[in-house]
Amino acid sequence: MAAIHRDVHIHSTYSFDRKSPVRAYIDRARELGLREICITDHQELQIHTRQYRPYDGDGYYAEMIRLREECRGFLDLRLGTELGILSDRVEEARRRAKAYPYDFIILSAHWCDGSPNFYSEPWGSYTNRDVFTLHLRRQLEYARIMEDFDVLGHITYYSRRSPYRDKEFRYTDAPDLLDALFQTLIETGRGIEINTSTCGSLGFSMPDYDILRRYRELGGEIVTVGSDAHTAQALGAGLDHAAAILERAGFSHYTTFHGRKPVFHPLEGRP
Repeated sequence: MAAIHRDVHIHSTYSFDRKSPVRAYIDRARELGLREICITDHQELQIHTRQYRPYDGDGYYAEMIRLREECRGFLDLRLGTELGILSDRVEEARRRAKAYPYDFIILSAHWCDGSPNFYSEPWGSYTNRDVFTLHLRRQLEYARIMEDFDVLGHITYYSRRSPYRDKEFRYTDAPDLLDALFQTLIETGRGIEINTSTCGSLGFSMPDYDILRRYRELGGEIVTVGSDAHTAQALGAGLDHAAAILERAGFSHYTTFHGRKPVFHPLEGRP
């Protein structure tokens, strides 16, 4: 059975929704036998102010450099960020991407700008397809105008907020937009992530198999995997699911980033 030993979407106390410190993740990674983790703390916008939340980049960088040295020999600790974006904050996003020597940058569209707040407000008559289509249009826009990122995060993000019994967003909901998004990412040497934060609660990842398969059919190679953990106990959750759908979709590898360059790792069998 294929297995993944690296988790590269993790939030520590340097994120605004802080829970666990970096050291707690290191200890948990050692317990789980993980080989690499990347701490990708939020640099996120508030939709009502259109301003970035406070982010202690200097504190994050200093602690990560110190802890990375302590981890040598048993864990590869990588520096990252999850960078939020809105259409009128692209220049600031570019500046933030260059502010520190990150190994890995996830670009995440947490807000469907110009549409209702599907995250916290009732969807009314909007269907899964409607919301996915609106969100994909924004993600495609951002992928085309924001060069400085490595993967687009949880592209089916609003599935976790769907009010319907069947919450999963699928390829057939927006095939043309997904193809356009994937072609844009592939042509520019970037990729997608499998976000496993919904595996335990909803039974699927963001995205799941059918969208991942289409990405592969179009020539997609870069796929990172992250639990999106906000507590140390959630570290590594869903990695088995990601390994299984990657293998089923025709991948023999998954990706991490070192110095903003992709590194490909085989889907290994269990020890």
